[in-house]
Amino acid sequence: MNSNQQIIEAYLAELDLALRGQSKSLIQDALYDAESHIHDTLSENSDLKLSVIIADFGRAQDVANQYIHLETQTQNFLLGKPKQSRVNGFFEPLFDASAYKAIVYFLISWPLSIAYFAWFSIVGISLICLSLFGLGLPLLALYLKLQSYVALLEGQIVETLLGERMPRRPYYFPMVQQSKSLFSKIKHRLKTPHGWKVTLYTAVQLPLTSIYFAVSVCLFIASIGLTLSPIFDPIIHYFNPMNSIDIQWYWLPVCVPAGVIGITLSFHIANALSKLHRAIARLLLAA
Repeated sequence: MNSNQQIIEAYLAELDLALRGQSKSLIQDALYDAESHIHDTLSENSDLKLSVIIADFGRAQDVANQYIHLETQTQNFLLGKPKQSRVNGFFEPLFDASAYKAIVYFLISWPLSIAYFAWFSIVGISLICLSLFGLGLPLLALYLKLQSYVALLEGQIVETLLGERMPRRPYYFPMVQQSKSLFSKIKHRLKTPHGWKVTLYTAVQLPLTSIYFAVSVCLFIASIGLTLSPIFDPIIHYFNPMNSIDIQWYWLPVCVPAGVIGITLSFHIANALSKLHRAIARLLLAA
C-alpha cells in the first residue's frame, strides 16, 4: 500500500470515528462521498497534493458535523412537526399515513420479491456452486458487487414507504483496493460481509412478503370488499341480472362497521410488520 492510500484510509477512519453513534446508512453515505470526492479530484488534477485535496474537503470532525446537521434538517423536513392524532385508540391507524404506506409496500414488495428470489436462486446459487470448484469466483465477486445496487434500490423503497433511513449511496467499498491485483480484489470482495447480507435478504424476502401480503393486504382487500358489497352487488346485478347478489343493500349497516374494523385491524397488523421489516432492512441492507 503506497503513502497516498494510507493517507486516504487514515482520513476515512477518522471520519468514521467522528460519525460514531449515527445510523449506519448515514456513515455509509458519508464515507462513499468522501472517498469518491478524493479520488475524482485526484484523477482530474493529478498535480494536486493529496493533503491539499483533503484539507479542501474539510477536517473529518467538521465534515461529520455537516452531515449530522444536514441529516437532522432533512429528517425534520420530511417528518415535519408531530401531528396530534384525530382519534385515539383502536381506530387511530385510519388517520395515520404510515399505515397506508405500509400496505402499499406490502402490495408491491411481493411481486418484487419474486424477482429478487429469481436473481438469488438462478444466478446466486449457480455461482456459489461453481465457486466451490473454483470456477466461478470472479463471477461470484461481480455478483456480490451488484448486490450493493440491489440494496440501494430496495433501500429507497423501504425509506419511501416504511420511513426507515436507508443508504442513498452504493455500499462503501474501499477504492484503494483498485490498485491491488485482480485476485486480491476478488478475495477482498468475497470476504466483505455486505454482499452476503444482501444475498440473505433476497433469499428471505419472498417468504417474508408472502406472509405480509397474506395477513395484512388480503385482510385489507377483503374488508374493503365487505364494506362496498351491499352497494355494488345490487348495481352489478341490475346491469347483469345473471349475476347473483351476494350481499343485499339492507346489510349495509352491518357490513360497513365490520369492514371498517377489518381495515383498521389490517392497519394495526401492517404497522407491526413494518417495524419488523424495518429492523430486517436496517440489519441486512445497510453496511
